[in-house]
This record gives sequence, structure tokens and C-alpha cells, in this order.
Amino acid sequence: MNLVGELVINRTNLELQESELRGEVKRIRRSIVDLNQFGGQLREEYDRLSFAEWRGVNGHSGLGKLAAAETEFPMIANGKSSPVHAHFDILEMDRYTEFHSTATEVIETAQAISQSATKLDTLAIKFERSTDQLRRITEQLRSRVMQLRVVSFSRAVDHLPRALREMCLTYDKDVNLLLVGRDTKIDESLLDALRDPLIHLVRNAFDHGIEMPEVRKASGKPASGQIEIEARHQGGQTIITVADDGKGIDPEMIRRKIVTKGLATEEQAQEFSIAELYDFLFWPGFSTTEGVSDLSGRGVGLDVVRTNLRTVRGSVKVDSRLGKGTSFIIKLPLLLSITDALMVKTDHNKIAVPLDAVEEILHIKASEVHIAGNQPMLWWREEFIRLVRMQDLLEYSVVGPDAPSPDPLTQDEIPVLVLASTEGMLAVAVERLIGQQEIVVKPLPPPLSKPRGVLGTTILGDGRVVNILDVDDLVGQPGVNSSIGAVSGKVQEVPPSSSQSPQILVVDDSYTIRQLLSLTLTRARYRVIQAKDGVDALEKLQNGLDCSLAIVDIEMPRMDGFELLRSIRSTERFAKIPVAMLTSRSGEKHRQMAMELGANQYFTKPYSEAQLLQAIPKLLHHSII
Repeated sequence: MNLVGELVINRTNLELQESELRGEVKRIRRSIVDLNQFGGQLREEYDRLSFAEWRGVNGHSGLGKLAAAETEFPMIANGKSSPVHAHFDILEMDRYTEFHSTATEVIETAQAISQSATKLDTLAIKFERSTDQLRRITEQLRSRVMQLRVVSFSRAVDHLPRALREMCLTYDKDVNLLLVGRDTKIDESLLDALRDPLIHLVRNAFDHGIEMPEVRKASGKPASGQIEIEARHQGGQTIITVADDGKGIDPEMIRRKIVTKGLATEEQAQEFSIAELYDFLFWPGFSTTEGVSDLSGRGVGLDVVRTNLRTVRGSVKVDSRLGKGTSFIIKLPLLLSITDALMVKTDHNKIAVPLDAVEEILHIKASEVHIAGNQPMLWWREEFIRLVRMQDLLEYSVVGPDAPSPDPLTQDEIPVLVLASTEGMLAVAVERLIGQQEIVVKPLPPPLSKPRGVLGTTILGDGRVVNILDVDDLVGQPGVNSSIGAVSGKVQEVPPSSSQSPQILVVDDSYTIRQLLSLTLTRARYRVIQAKDGVDALEKLQNGLDCSLAIVDIEMPRMDGFELLRSIRSTERFAKIPVAMLTSRSGEKHRQMAMELGANQYFTKPYSEAQLLQAIPKLLHHSII
């Protein structure tokens, strides 16, 4: 599959070279036209001087000019030096100077270059035909390889209707299951990772979402509830939505549970946004149900959903309306996605926007921008939609020229993309539109976490790496949907975890590993303290660091991981702190030594982010015991 992607990238490179060759041929032809004009001017000048010589022979003025010309360009050997020419005047036999020979050579050179340009043009046409043929072969190869690797989405959901019917009979509910996009193709390797999450989400919708028939009737709903599962492709991703028409999720109930479980104080819980509250639903052991049943209340379910999806670089997001229903949106990167994208320039950088997310491309005048408070708005298809600058949506920065980036909203003519997503419509102003291009979507490899608003990257024909936008992430940002902050400045990061969350000590002499691991843990709402070696870690612990878990490398300067582990276990204050070793040493000898010294877990690099996050709650539970 990767080879097919590389083939497409190299084909794009050939297309770029073919375009450059075409451009050079056109430039040569323009130069040939200029050269021919210059040769013609030389001939005209020669004819003028010859006419001046004839007038001088016949007693007219101009003899001085001819003498001057012959002084600068003397007659060639077969000119006046031949005695035969003495019997003919200038009109009866041509006479040639070096000036005439120079003009003739220029014209002949131009004609030779023109012939070479014609051959280059022919080669460029053949090159273009070969590139087209390569494109067709690549498309056929990609299609056949994908047919071998993909299966219908129906294989992941066909068992669900029967399971739902059994739950309806057991719990006396009437719920219909609607499957949309059963023929959507997904990679076969994703099936195992999808089965458990889909079962948990359907059970969650059935138990937490769909009300009992009498409750639904009392609230004006039909007695029969509905769960809908939809699969589709968008922008190099497979998007699966599990939605119900039940009671929705009460944010205040989640807030109360957070305080009850001691995950945050009441003041801190009040500051959490809706999106942050929904994120607690995926914490291990967290449940909004008071009682425990066969279906719910044990805090097992949604954490399994997120953990399983992380193993395949997927994500899950919640959208709910109280009294209307809840939707769980799963995003899975395609292992190989070749799609069309619109290349745009913003903030001195090229950005690829998936073409299937672009509803319309506009060029508007500055006078067409309306202001509501401080929020620019655009009148589009009989409604107002938000208008923001592309650079205000992106949370990363790239080192570029020293010159400040231009503000698209101050241009006389503003290029605007109207983007469509599951979150709604958004108008985005860019600096310049570059054009449409076929790209290969490459997801970011582990252990790198997916940045917000970035789907992945692609490699252009000239070798440059360009980011691909995740339109759903951009349109769904809180700063875009609920405030005007995205127009006046960069979108703010999510507030840090509450002070009640566990604190983890990361000990590694590699700065990169410390930063990557800290980023992973912070995204999972853990507090992180870094130490560059064993001595640094031990000093922090002796100075009163409250640590719930230590993740330690083995090979470090000053004090290695084994020595640090021995010191921790021999000190009464630190003896109960769980310690997980994270090292590139995978041999049994190192593993056995770590376990003998008291390590609770042993991970090897490169580590699996999903496995690490799955093991941490168990390690933290060990420290509580």
C-alpha cells in the first residue's frame, strides 16, 4: 500500500517536471521570435547600407556612410577582389561584407534553435502522453490493491441488529437500528478495532440514551426509539457516526459526578466547557449511572472505545442536545488515501484542503463583509455564516520569512472557502488560491499525536511536505462556534488539567522522548513533571514532589534507571510509588533485573501510546492500594 502511495508521489513529480519542461519550451520559442526579429533588423540594415553604396557610385550622397561600413565590415575574399566583378555594377551582382555574413549566421542559428525547440516540444508531448499513461496505470493499480485490502462496512455492523433485538426483548424497549453507508469501504485491518467500540456505543445509546416507551410518549416522542449508524468517507478519513434520538447528555450531571468522585473541586468543575465535560465520559471507571446493571454503571465501556480507536490512530467525539439525542463521531484515518485537494497559501505556507469538504469557492469584495459585534460575517445562500482567517484556526507555527503575513480580510478581493462539516458551515479567508491537486494522505506516525485541525501530511512533487486540514476539527473548535476570539487572535489551548488529577514523573535523558511522553500524558489529563536523569528525579522527590507514578528510562548519565529504582524502593517515603520502566533494552536480562528491583511494569521503545495509556490506570490503582 505504501508503495502505491510512493508511486503516486513520484508520478506527481514527473507531472511537475513535464509542466516545467513545457514552460521552458515556451520561453525558448519566445526567445527565438526575438532572435528572428533581431536577424531581420540586421538584414534590413545591410540592405540600407547596400543601397547607400549604389547611390554613392552614381554620385549621390551616402558614400561616406558606405566607406565607414566597409571600414568596420571589409569585403570578404570573393567580393571586389575578383576582377570579374569589375564588369558589373552593384545592381547587376551582389557584393557581400562580413556584416552580411554575421547577419546570415544569426538567422541560421535562430532557425537551428527553432528546430531544436520543435523537437523539444515533440518530446514534451510524448512526455505528457507517457505521464497520462502512467496516471491510468497507477489508478488501476491503486484500485486493485484497495480491492484486496478493503471490505464493506457491513461486516462490522451486520451482527448489531440481532444484538439490539435481544436487548429490546430483555429490557422491554422498542428501538430500531438504521444502518447507513453499509457499502462504504474500510480497511480490513480496522474491523477488529471497530467491533468492540460499536457494540459499546450501541449498548450505551440503548441504555443511557433511549428512554422507556412511556417516558418518550410523555415528552411527545414516538414510543419507538431509533439508533442510526452511518459510515462515509471525507477528506482522507472514514467517519462513523452513532446517533440516537434519546434524552441526550446532561452536562450538569457530569459536573456533579466529577465533584463527587473527587476529580475536581466544585469551583474547578464550573469552569469546564461542555467539550471538556464530555471528555470525562471516556475516563476509566467514570459512569453517570447511579446503579449497576448488566448494561451499565460499572464504568467500563466508553474508555474501551477510546482505547481501541487509539490503537488504529482513530478518535471519538461527542455531540449531544439535551432532550434531543446524542451522537458519537468516530474518525479513522485511511491507511492509503489518494484524494483531491485544493492548495491554498496562508501565513506564508501552503495548506491542502480536502476538496470534498469545500462547499464553494468565492472571491468577495471587502464591502461584502458584514460585522456582528467584532465577528466578520458573510451573507451566503440566504443566511449569515461566520468568516474567519485561516491562520487564526491553526495552532501551529512554521518558521517563515521575516515579513509579516498579509491579512486576507484587508485585501480588495478576498479568496474565501466555504467549508462544510458535521459541525456546520464556515467561511474561511485565505491569502491566495493555488489550484487543485491530487495528493496522498499520510497520517502522522506514532508516537506523534494528531494536532488539532491537521489531518495528516502530503508530499508534493517538488519534495515539500504540506499539512492537510481536518475540516471537522477546525469548524468544531469552541473558539469558532461560540465566540469571536478566533477572528482576533489564535485559538486558545484547552485549560490544564485540574490539580486533583494524578501527577506522573517522567525520567529520561532524551529531551525528545520527555516532550513526546509529556504531551501524550497531558492530553490524557495527567499532570506531568520531567526529570533529565536519576539524580534530578531523586532531588525532586526529596524536595517533596507529590508523585503518583514514575516512568523511568534505564540508560541515563549520573544515575541510571536501575539505581533510581533501587533508591526509590529503599526509601520508606517513596517505596509505594509505582515505577514503570520505559527503555530501548528489550532483552530478558534487563527486564528480569527491573522486576527484581521492584518495577511494576516494563515497556520498550518505540512504545505504543495506546498500551501505555491503558496500563497507567492500573498502575495508579496499585499506588492507591
